[in-house]
Amino acid sequence: MRVAVGLILLAAFASPAAAQQSAATQQSAATQQPVAVQPSDRLPLFAIDVRGVIAKLGEDTTTAGDLNLAPAELPGTAIGGAIGVNVYPLRRKKMSLGIGGEGVLSRAVSNGTDATGALTGPRVERRFEGISGTFSLNFGHRQGWSYVSVGAGPIRFQTFAGDVPLEAAPFELTQNFGAGARWFTNEHLAFCFDLRFYLTQPVDSTPTTAGRGRVRVLVMSAGISIK
Repeated sequence: MRVAVGLILLAAFASPAAAQQSAATQQSAATQQPVAVQPSDRLPLFAIDVRGVIAKLGEDTTTAGDLNLAPAELPGTAIGGAIGVNVYPLRRKKMSLGIGGEGVLSRAVSNGTDATGALTGPRVERRFEGISGTFSLNFGHRQGWSYVSVGAGPIRFQTFAGDVPLEAAPFELTQNFGAGARWFTNEHLAFCFDLRFYLTQPVDSTPTTAGRGRVRVLVMSAGISIK
């Protein structure tokens, strides 16, 4: 948790400084051009992100008990992708407000095996997926900025053993908060990263789906951003 909080604080302050240095370098290297990129330029009207995802799902004794498994038998790391769209209706030199939406889809699978590779347990799969609306505070300029954001939306966090159940687990309203940054290497394309916590709610078991305790899911992602 300390590492995650440190990364969020770093994202909130490091990106503007790095982007200003990048812009200054571009200006000195482009003395032949009449106009150089200025760090004071406001954020663009919108940005679209496409990122790869690593989600740390953690262990859940409630889910494991419903599936007759030990908590350690649940796969803890899911791989997937995320796409986000952000619009910046209020843009100022030092801080801008953003409104957006994001979708995430990730999956983790494990097969119980012994030292020889022989199967010792059922195939276990966990899926973390859904969409969220977000509100962000952004710091920097159009060639690079960092942000902190909060959001909420319907998220499905499902775990099952064996075949995919006929009835999927319900989507639950889930809050999230996080931070990230974007660094543009040219006028339209950037590298971006995002670090986000989803605060999932407890869910009762049903005849076809396992229950779940209150779990905090950490989603780390990185990819490209387009403005």
